[in-house]
Amino acid sequence: MHVLTVANFKGGSGKSTTAGHLAHAFEHLGFRVAAVDSDPQGTLHRWAERTEWSLPAVALPSGNQLADLTGYIDPRRFDVAVVDTPPLELQRRITLAALQAATDVVVPLGSTFSDWDSLPPIWPALDEAGVPNERTSVLFTSVRGRVAHQTYRGELLEDGRHPLKAFVPTLERYAQCMAFPVEMHAADYYRMAAEEIVERGGWTK
Repeated sequence: MHVLTVANFKGGSGKSTTAGHLAHAFEHLGFRVAAVDSDPQGTLHRWAERTEWSLPAVALPSGNQLADLTGYIDPRRFDVAVVDTPPLELQRRITLAALQAATDVVVPLGSTFSDWDSLPPIWPALDEAGVPNERTSVLFTSVRGRVAHQTYRGELLEDGRHPLKAFVPTLERYAQCMAFPVEMHAADYYRMAAEEIVERGGWTK
């Protein structure tokens, strides 16, 4: 089973939005998917309940639960588990457990200086959790203009990181998404990101 953990150092970085949309994108691509909410705030789980998701979402806000993830998500029934995490700066133990359980990691990143400035602490955490660099991708979200986005992309590449070619622009349907069911279609930006993650990781169903 592929375990995709969505993580970042700070709150408000789009982790829950990214996790929810990527989970549905993988389902759209034909994978059997479960979503896991490890954030004690429970945003992803409430979103799933409120809008009656087509895929299961479970709340596991404990490092011990994440360490035994297959005890809650049966790998015989699911191909992918997408794990939403709390901010590393607030719940380090839980986030590290989610990273240790991961086969792949996505770091959502807004294309503003404040988002960029708070990014560096995630890299030592990935190293501590034993996540190889080749299994980690950065997904730019809330992209308004191309200048900052391309500048930060170039700096990531220079640092040996992997920014996905796909990115998610600032759109009202993403800003307000937690009030509505997730709708996935062929041109969806998260679907394009999911396709890239699948290809990069050599995922199989």
